[in-house]
Amino acid sequence: MKIELLDPLSKVFPQEVAGEKTDGGIMFSNELHHFGFYVRAEKDNCFPCSVVVGGKLKDYVKCYRTELIPSVLTESPNHDDYVLFNKSGLYPDALIECKEKDQLFPKNINIGFAAEIDGGKDIPAGEHEIIIFVLDKDNNELARAVYKLRVLAEKLPENDLIVTQWIHYDCIAEKHNCKPFDDKFYSVCKEYFCMAVRYGQTMILTPLFTFALDTAFGAERKTFQLVGVKKNGKKYSFDFSELDKFISFALNCGFKYVEFSHLFTQWGALYAPKIMAEENGESKRIFGWETDSMGEEYQAFLSEFLPELKKFIDCNKLNGRCFIHLSDEPNAHAVERYGKLKESVKKYLKDVPIIDALSEYDFYEKGLVDMPAVATDHAQKFIDSKVAYLAYYCNAQGHSYLANRYFDMPSLRNRILGTQLYATGAKGFLQWGFNFYKTALSAFDIDPYKVSDAGGCFPSGDSFIVYPSGNGCIPSLRLFVFFDGLQDYKALKLLEKKKGKQFVIDLLDYEGVKGYTEYPRSSEWFWGFKQKIYGLIAEPHA
Repeated sequence: MKIELLDPLSKVFPQEVAGEKTDGGIMFSNELHHFGFYVRAEKDNCFPCSVVVGGKLKDYVKCYRTELIPSVLTESPNHDDYVLFNKSGLYPDALIECKEKDQLFPKNINIGFAAEIDGGKDIPAGEHEIIIFVLDKDNNELARAVYKLRVLAEKLPENDLIVTQWIHYDCIAEKHNCKPFDDKFYSVCKEYFCMAVRYGQTMILTPLFTFALDTAFGAERKTFQLVGVKKNGKKYSFDFSELDKFISFALNCGFKYVEFSHLFTQWGALYAPKIMAEENGESKRIFGWETDSMGEEYQAFLSEFLPELKKFIDCNKLNGRCFIHLSDEPNAHAVERYGKLKESVKKYLKDVPIIDALSEYDFYEKGLVDMPAVATDHAQKFIDSKVAYLAYYCNAQGHSYLANRYFDMPSLRNRILGTQLYATGAKGFLQWGFNFYKTALSAFDIDPYKVSDAGGCFPSGDSFIVYPSGNGCIPSLRLFVFFDGLQDYKALKLLEKKKGKQFVIDLLDYEGVKGYTEYPRSSEWFWGFKQKIYGLIAEPHA
């Protein structure tokens, strides 16, 4: 049996490895540091076995087995050539934490693992050795590997990016057999929230009403609405107690910002979201696909609701840390309607920035969106105009070597995003699928362990980055890599503090990182670049 250490960009397949061997790494003292390894039984099947960590830092280390997940649709139709295989198959993604004697090693099959070293526990600076053992059922050693780790005394700064990945609450309720916002839901939701925060998320999508997202026309998703509504004739009253509980809960889990859900439907703001209300003692849907977003009835509702929401924001001192959505990805044909809706909302929410995912610069140029979340393949005009923006990608950004996190992409293509966010001056990042366990347009529920491409509609890796498990969720290999990219951003911010912003910008330009499409597509380059960053930060002050 053998163990082979790998860099954290590696992906292990049963008969091949996409990645590079390593014997060690370097980290800041408060970093989450990752590396990989695989185990291969060369003579006989071996089980039950244990993967065990030794050395002085063993209490700082967790090991995860990378489980293979099926993928049918691996790429978007206009994909480029920077992919691994471009074919259906099994891809390493879900991470299952190793427990005692829980490993099976079939003969001549590579079994991949990811290791995480938690520097958040005041890890001591200096040179260390981390030993990975494979033990048989009687604790006899079958194999070992030694990872040499250098820990720097310097600490990464706090993340100043706005990072949001949309958490879908109906998916949590459905996968964990609970009702939205009951006690069990909050218990499970805490695990999702803490996972999101641990791996770099700073903002939480908050459902005023059931999301007007990813829903077929005329259909509806399970209700997950935080604002209580009572309809009394043509007047309304509102109960914000559940919204208050939810936001307090989310902030206590570590989120810094709140983004209120969309007031109008996706792709053009034509209709109202699904809104439930109590009327004559009965709960019923009062708005939805049949409701014109600019119609008198819905506008009258908003004229009563939005002032009350503003009072809630003020009373809870959320000014400066909340945003609101109007419509996801409004198209060019929606400019006039979107503008009128924006005016109707801003009349009551002057100090709450409107944030929406979009591709059309016209929306910003006409003053329709305060904080645009811009598709990376449309970002250059925003960058050139020095606009404060968030970047985003989804299933459409699989071309031109854009960063993304599909199963079939090299991990560098996922990780490079953090460096690009710094290079382009982005204020943050948005991605729509933290845990969307459905097909496109929410037609059917799916099991993410069996269906990773939204029923063949989105490339595997687009619609979720964690997996449901027990009373919570487990991470993916892609989540580790994504977070490492955010740590790269923080390292560049630390270098900026030492050398100045222009120094870092010039360095990135010299290294060939320009916009969202130009960067050296080589792990050898990347690790050389990282060593340079660590060296510049660690060198003594003049």
